[in-house]
Amino acid sequence: MYFYKLKEHDLDATHKQVSSLSKETLSNCFLQYNIKILEPIEIINYDYIKGYPDYCTSISHTKGFHAVVISEKSKIISIGIDIELSDRKVKNEIASRISHPKDEYQNNELLNFWTQKEAAFKALSPIKTTNIKTLNDLWVRDLNFGIEEKVIGKIMTKKIINQGNDITLSIATIYK
Repeated sequence: MYFYKLKEHDLDATHKQVSSLSKETLSNCFLQYNIKILEPIEIINYDYIKGYPDYCTSISHTKGFHAVVISEKSKIISIGIDIELSDRKVKNEIASRISHPKDEYQNNELLNFWTQKEAAFKALSPIKTTNIKTLNDLWVRDLNFGIEEKVIGKIMTKKIINQGNDITLSIATIYK
């Protein structure tokens, strides 16, 4: 079980401003969970929230939007999120560079494939026992992701319309 929020931000926002807005959005997620917020929120290595050892998080941003996801560590090992504007074009050359021989994807759904790979990579990154260095070190198929022959986790992908913008969102979860 996880909870995510997608928020719009100014197109001209700097990386520092988007980071601050992401932390604010993460605080709002904690409020949804009815969790007391320790100020200021500090995220370490993109997944660990200082002062909240029982939760894990992931953050993503794209032009004009950012998203965060949190989950209780009692239910999952790790989580990753990725968002992209749905009009972003992923070229076949890019898809072939990030592909693993076990990947399954359709050429007309390259953006889904990209966000799934990114979310899975983020979910795997904090796990020190994996040797994942690039997106082609892991595979994605049938809403699962893994390494070599082993299924590691599940992926959820959906299209969201926010303020008239189509957004592709993927969340990868490694369950206990």
